[in-house]
Amino acid sequence: MGVQPMKREDWPKIGTQFYFVCEHFYDHGHKEYVVCSGELTGYSENSSWTAMRIVGTGPYGYEIVSYYKPQEIGSKVFHSAKEAAQRAKQLTD
Repeated sequence: MGVQPMKREDWPKIGTQFYFVCEHFYDHGHKEYVVCSGELTGYSENSSWTAMRIVGTGPYGYEIVSYYKPQEIGSKVFHSAKEAAQRAKQLTD
């Protein structure tokens, strides 16, 4: 059984703030996972998938554009920084 698709009317509204995990490299290639955030600016769609376009500041201070499926809310992209921090800790451990 696959993940049930979200109904279009349940998709987050443009302007919704999201939090997600970014890789950050420092000191000779050491890696850590940090929480990044951005605003939902739109949707990219084709006949087989839909992605949310989230624009925000990345781990190095530059603007980044990230894409997540609406179905990934709660597993890869989150409504709170705390949830994203828990995911970052899982990836680090």
